[in-house]
Amino acid sequence: MKQPVRSTRAVVHADLTGVQTRGTQTFDTLYRVAQACYASGLFEDVTDEAQAFVKILKGQEMGLPPTTAMSAFDLIRKRLFIKPWVIAAKINACGYGSYRVHEQSAERCTLLFSRRYPGQSWVECPPITYTFAEAKAQGLVDRSAHWKASPAHMLYQRCMGRGGAMYFPELLAGLEPPQDDTPVPDARHQQNIIDLFGDEAVDMRTGEMTPRQASQEGTAEQRSGTAKATPEGGEARNTSSQGKLIVEDARGLENDNGDNAGTHGASWGTADANLWEEEERGEAQA
Repeated sequence: MKQPVRSTRAVVHADLTGVQTRGTQTFDTLYRVAQACYASGLFEDVTDEAQAFVKILKGQEMGLPPTTAMSAFDLIRKRLFIKPWVIAAKINACGYGSYRVHEQSAERCTLLFSRRYPGQSWVECPPITYTFAEAKAQGLVDRSAHWKASPAHMLYQRCMGRGGAMYFPELLAGLEPPQDDTPVPDARHQQNIIDLFGDEAVDMRTGEMTPRQASQEGTAEQRSGTAKATPEGGEARNTSSQGKLIVEDARGLENDNGDNAGTHGASWGTADANLWEEEERGEAQA
């Protein structure tokens, strides 16, 4: 039988009341959530509200919502163990890591991890393998019936835990991802502009539209004197005194290594360009 929920102030020290955690919530707010989770009876491994609070607080350190954190950790012998699906989710969401299953059977599982390191492109990490013989030697098979009922799935979980700890320890520790300040090469930057605006669209020495493009795109704006917003958040500003269209913020389309510019260029494709030209012609006729 569960004990009645106590007042938050009776548990959270006065010095922590109102203090914000690493996330957006305060300690006392999170403790009230922990009390509700414990009282719900939905999380059988939690024996008191303090354990629920520790789970939620650990989740805050890793960027997990409170109720997700309640399901993201196992309490085994008074220790918190992160579940493999959470490790996989963190790798998928970090933006610089990925994995795929190379082999999975009742005897062995092999995962292939990839990671983009600062100053480098994507790197294929050495494969991570976990075998049933290894689990048996460690005494895991005799501890849980799951090893006999679903050995392939259990091998995957152990393999994911090993790979996450080896190649993405900062994600499991709740640390900030490493910054990548690698500059985008000029050739990559020029190709990004071409992907967006087409060949001969921009003079890379001046950053201005070429005369042919300026005559097509700038005439209507010179008459109206209005500014147009370019795709993907860039800004195109008319300078009617010079009759040139200056494109700004082109580099905002590039990621850390400039790898996604081709995708952005494809998403703003021929149909959008034609629509923009039709609008310009309509204004010129008006």
